[in-house]
Amino acid sequence: MLCILKEMATFAHIFWSKARALIGCVWCSAWFVLLYLPSFRKLKIAYLFSPSGELTPAIEHAQVLGFRDWVDRNFPESQWLEFTPKEYKRLWAGLQIILQPRDIIVIHVRSEDGGGPNWADVRKIISRFKRNSIVLMPHTVDCSDRDLALRSAYVANKKAFDQHGKLIPLIRGLKNAKEVTGLYPRANVLCVPDFALRSYPYLNNTQKERSVMVYSIYDKTGLVPYLKDELGGCTVERVATMVEIEREDRLALLRSLLFLVSGAEVVVTDEIGGILSAVICTRPCVVVGNDRLLAFKAWFEGVSWIEWTMDVTEVPSLIEKVVKHTKSDRGIDSHIWRSPQENLYIMLLRTAGERKCKK
Repeated sequence: MLCILKEMATFAHIFWSKARALIGCVWCSAWFVLLYLPSFRKLKIAYLFSPSGELTPAIEHAQVLGFRDWVDRNFPESQWLEFTPKEYKRLWAGLQIILQPRDIIVIHVRSEDGGGPNWADVRKIISRFKRNSIVLMPHTVDCSDRDLALRSAYVANKKAFDQHGKLIPLIRGLKNAKEVTGLYPRANVLCVPDFALRSYPYLNNTQKERSVMVYSIYDKTGLVPYLKDELGGCTVERVATMVEIEREDRLALLRSLLFLVSGAEVVVTDEIGGILSAVICTRPCVVVGNDRLLAFKAWFEGVSWIEWTMDVTEVPSLIEKVVKHTKSDRGIDSHIWRSPQENLYIMLLRTAGERKCKK
């Protein structure tokens, strides 16, 4: 009898927990629908799974800010809706009511360093919103050797991808773009530079002493100890690139990170975030890469103050080479980045109506 009572108590607890969660989701979705009902006919850009409150590479926050800047310039009358993974789960029912076929959905799934992509949720969104244009941000689809999430989910993803006619995966490397095109021929694959590059430079933090900044998440290549031994007269510092902040603190984070980067005489990195930060701040940069990083080299052809190598022992000599470029030499022609982004805009015109403003 006692065992039966314990089982009944356990069942009642589980039932009440699920019922309470269901009631909470229904209440949140109802509130969400009522909140956005007045703007029902307005074009909406829904950015799903944005990084917030979780340990995430700092440059991913710059990517969100850069993409929103692009949206504000190209679709100035649209309404920006941003959802963290937790908000998405609570408001899923409301999203299905609020989002109309002409609205645009952007999916930002975590990179490998941020916890790995949840492909089940991605496929759920793609299957539910078959009439909407859906943009997959670069971290969402990555065919590099380091992130094999796309390959492991290939069979299930291919079925969902092939059934959607307005899917736009954004790929940062030319090699990866060709591979994704081969895997998913019905997707509208676009090779574009990272939207983090739309972040504008901040005031330089000028330092009197010569400093070398190592921008690396895990420093797997051993850059810090090696450079400290080889560059005895320099200050070698490593910047923290994994952060855990809320959405409202995102801009402050980006400002502080770029303030640190702009204070270095040279940036040495084995991460795409280091390259992007150095370019934004126009700091000389040495990239210690592999095939994954070298795939981004095409976007920086002709940029003489960025050097690339796969050999750590070449870093000291490359540092001496890039620091010779003065600040006036370190310009960037942003046209090479804006042209691919314009192609994205043209694709989105299919469902988003006419653009009101172009800059």
